[in-house]
Formats: sequence, structure tokens, C-alpha cells
Amino acid sequence: PEVLARLEELDAALLLGTHVRGWREPDALVQTIKADSDSVSWLPPILARNPATVEALPLSTLCQLLSATLHASTSQDDFQDAPQTLQNGGGEASGGGPDVSRLVQRLAESVVLGDRDGAAAGSGAAALQPLIADVGHAAGDRRSVAVRALNLVLRRASVIAEEASRQGDTAMETETELL
Repeated sequence: PEVLARLEELDAALLLGTHVRGWREPDALVQTIKADSDSVSWLPPILARNPATVEALPLSTLCQLLSATLHASTSQDDFQDAPQTLQNGGGEASGGGPDVSRLVQRLAESVVLGDRDGAAAGSGAAALQPLIADVGHAAGDRRSVAVRALNLVLRRASVIAEEASRQGDTAMETETELL
């Protein structure tokens, strides 16, 4: 208890938690997530304070966070406007959880463009495995959340792919004009 109190004091005075979350060599946050199977319970406050942390999280953790956030929102019957919220740039999910649009965007980018660790385009779809597995789950609420999450991610992935295709077409036209 005394050590924890002292750590809390240091965190408040020196923003210790912010510095630790920012370490990427070695990646303290990812190592902690891999060591703690219950990371979805303590990550939302971190993401609420530092939304850019989403970029450093493993894709499987993002799937779990998206499911948990949608499940909590569905339980509160206030997530009916999710697609509209996402179209308008998103925002915080109810209850101060992670920004759903940011989670969806990151997962969709991984599906279309590949994982940021150098994996090929389309290989990020493997990271959606937790959601795909939940589609076949016996619990109806878990299944419906998984379907909703996959719909959001794949809808956004479609938009990203279309935008990338248009940019590629524009680049080819420019190159042709130069020749």
C-alpha cells in the first residue's frame, strides 16, 4: 500500500504513467498487455487520456477493446447512432471509453494496408480473428456485438480501399501526363 501510494504521488507529480506508456524501446505498454489477460479493463482510461496510444496496441487487443466498448454501449442502449457518429469523425464512446472511430480506423487500415509491423496488405484481416470467432459464439449478445464490430471495420476498410484506389488512379494519370 505504501509503495502504491508513492507511485501514485510520483505519477501525479512527474506524469510517470505518461512516460511509461510512451516507452517504445522496449515497448512497456505492449509487454504489459501481453502479460495481463485482463488489459481491456484498465486500458480505456489510458486511451481516454492519450488516444494516440491506439497506434501502439496489438491488433488483437484493439478487437477486444472494440468488442468491449460496443458491448458496454449496447448494454446502455445508446450506441444506435454508431455508424452516423463514425461518419462524422467519431468521438468518445459513452462512459469515457476508447474512441470507437479510432479503433475502427486502426483495424480497417490493418485490413487494407497491412499491419504497421511490415505485414502485407490484407494480412491484418487475421487480426480480426477474435471478432470472427465471436460471430459463431453461443451467446447472442456476444455474437451481435461481433457482427456489429465486423460491419463497422469492414465498412471503413471498404472506404479506405476505395480512397487508396482513387489515389493510385490519380498517381497513374499524373505519371501518364508527364510521359
